[in-house]
Amino acid sequence: MPVHTTTCRVIYGDTDKMGVAYHANYLRWFEIGRSEMFRSLGLPYKNIEAKGVFMPISEVYCKFLA
Repeated sequence: MPVHTTTCRVIYGDTDKMGVAYHANYLRWFEIGRSEMFRSLGLPYKNIEAKGVFMPISEVYCKFLA
């Protein structure tokens, strides 16, 4: 299975006073990863949507282990 890696800096505003990332931000970071994966394949969202293809997220699941 192909793997795509994207780096995204966690800024101070994305964390609580203990320096732990706020859980809802993971969804934003997942979307950054999805966008960058398509961009790396030469398919930025703007081009995909210009062809009439839309990819809404209808469900998401995330299990926090630690």
